[in-house]
Amino acid sequence: MLWVAVDRGARLAESVGRDDVAAAWRAQADEFKAEILERGVRDNVFRQHYDTDALDASTLLIPLLRFLPPDDPRLRATVDAIADELTEHGLVL
Repeated sequence: MLWVAVDRGARLAESVGRDDVAAAWRAQADEFKAEILERGVRDNVFRQHYDTDALDASTLLIPLLRFLPPDDPRLRATVDAIADELTEHGLVL
């Protein structure tokens, strides 16, 4: 996710005292996040990409990447959808 790269860049800039750069990168990360939440979620479920109903198991990384907290209802709905549609014999496809 592009958001991850920009978010981590902001954190890195912050850690080395480049607050000006960190603020700019944080603002960009916030814009990306807002767009992803607006266009990348359909029926409360994260999708493979914008304008699709396709699921992608990589969206299970969202809480690990700190994009959203693990108790976010969109994540629960995404986990349930992936379990229903992308899981076979207990394995995620």
